[in-house]
Amino acid sequence: MNPVPLFLIVVTLPLLLGGCGEKVVQDHEIEYRKGVAYVKGSIWSYTGKVIGMNSKGEMRSESQLKKGKMISWIGWHDNGKKAGEENYQNGQAYRKYWNEKGEVVSSLGEAMGSVSYDEGSFNDEGIYYVKNSDIPYTGSARSYNNKGQVILTILLKEGKKTQEMKWHPNGKECFIKKYKDGVLLEGSEVYWNNKGEPVDSEEEALK
Repeated sequence: MNPVPLFLIVVTLPLLLGGCGEKVVQDHEIEYRKGVAYVKGSIWSYTGKVIGMNSKGEMRSESQLKKGKMISWIGWHDNGKKAGEENYQNGQAYRKYWNEKGEVVSSLGEAMGSVSYDEGSFNDEGIYYVKNSDIPYTGSARSYNNKGQVILTILLKEGKKTQEMKWHPNGKECFIKKYKDGVLLEGSEVYWNNKGEPVDSEEEALK
């Protein structure tokens, strides 16, 4: 029997062990710089898969990034049902969301459950509770203007902020901020003025 050529072992072993060699990191290994994702300590924007785990060690999200920008995202509820899918192509976002029962809803906030921001508050440790509840809130908390339009949405997991979104009075996005364990991910912030033009700070966005 002829021995297997060494070069075949060198070529095929990584494929057998690691699939197609796609990079995979956990979300806590990622940091954002001016809205672009990098593996912490790297000078290169990240291309590959990012996974997020819940407190039980189960996968709660899976994102695909290219040159530091998200091109797709999938999230799951704690019961294993899909919470949402997002795909970004040619500057456009295509989104679909489901609640814990598997019913189609119109936003991630509805998928995760939603309350009015005034129905609860943050304690001294930065944990959000709905009034008269001793359980940290998971879902979205929203503020509305006098026309009933949403002007602020905060997404929370076990009472801690995961994302914050604000809109201008004309309905255009003002900013998006991302959080890890309730702490702002430095560089994750993206801002727009009321014309929809990207700007560098919240102060500029609110002018």
